[in-house]
Amino acid sequence: MSVIYINPYALASTGAAPPVAGAVLWVDASTLATGTGVSAVTTPVTNIGSQGGTFNDGAYDVVSNGIGSNNALRFNGTNQYLRSTNAYTNTGATLTMFFVSQRITTGEEYDGYLSCIIPGTKDFADLRCFTYSQDGSGGPAGERSGSLPAQTAAGNGVPFIGTLKFDGTNVTHYQKTPTTITSSTAAKSGNFGCTTTALAARQAGDNPTGSIGSFSNIFIGEVLVYNSALNDTDRLAVISYLSTKWGV
Repeated sequence: MSVIYINPYALASTGAAPPVAGAVLWVDASTLATGTGVSAVTTPVTNIGSQGGTFNDGAYDVVSNGIGSNNALRFNGTNQYLRSTNAYTNTGATLTMFFVSQRITTGEEYDGYLSCIIPGTKDFADLRCFTYSQDGSGGPAGERSGSLPAQTAAGNGVPFIGTLKFDGTNVTHYQKTPTTITSSTAAKSGNFGCTTTALAARQAGDNPTGSIGSFSNIFIGEVLVYNSALNDTDRLAVISYLSTKWGV
């Protein structure tokens, strides 16, 4: 008699929990109702992780079939973004971030998909305040210890999963599209200190309410942040879950 094993995460559906517990920030746009110009102040994005908090600044649209067959956050590249000063804090030397996104038009350097900012030191360009940028390189940007490892941009209209893992010694950037999987690693030092989190924009200024500029024209489907360097088994489990769910 043969036994067939089924990976439950290969059957991931809208709103399904990620396979690795312990995320300190989780944004799942597939669970949101469609709407235009939704205010973060009055309608926080759901599924904030165990640390609590809300997105408390900015606006966004939720569109159907934004990435694959799921609803996604739509940012228009002009005046829409999300920012939180209370939903996520990282003061340690390890981190793993995942996000599912799709570029609509080509952006400029530091036009961000996802930014983590620590006030009082440097602004968006610090390693502790890294921005996963929308420019032609497509990779994270940072200048505390030189540029973070970059990949060739996924391209307009191509959904991708971006992953940034910092183990306290090296930063590794993984990128998956429906047809490619790439990675690159660079030695880094210091902590990721993150007290402000922003989606789809650059924050200029080193205080919690610094000005927002360089808006990004993108879809964002899901964001997962862990204050730990996930091992390869857990990292690949999250990638499998996101890939199946969003068609990447």
